[in-house]
Amino acid sequence: MKTMKNCELIVIYSTYSCEKSAQKMASLLLEKKLIAYANIIPGGSSLYMWEGKLCNEQECFMLCKSTGNLYSQVEKAIVENHSYETPCIYALPTTDASQDYLDFVKASLSK
Repeated sequence: MKTMKNCELIVIYSTYSCEKSAQKMASLLLEKKLIAYANIIPGGSSLYMWEGKLCNEQECFMLCKSTGNLYSQVEKAIVENHSYETPCIYALPTTDASQDYLDFVKASLSK
């Protein structure tokens, strides 16, 4: 898997059983200064195979903004605090972003 460490800005995607769970996770990640921003999108529909069975579930999606060097800590925090046995977590690198937004993200993550 390609490392995110050198990415100045990443978007981390994860899914949750409900909006309340996503809000709780976003709050935890924000308080720990692991993410600068979270978008929570309720009302999603997810279809997948689990233990040989087709599942169709309502889920909430969360998009978090952070820096590549924090990805492993974000992933660890999500795994440790998620209700799913195997939570969906992955990061997408960004190729361009406004300098003002990058400055906001970096300032938000400074301890």
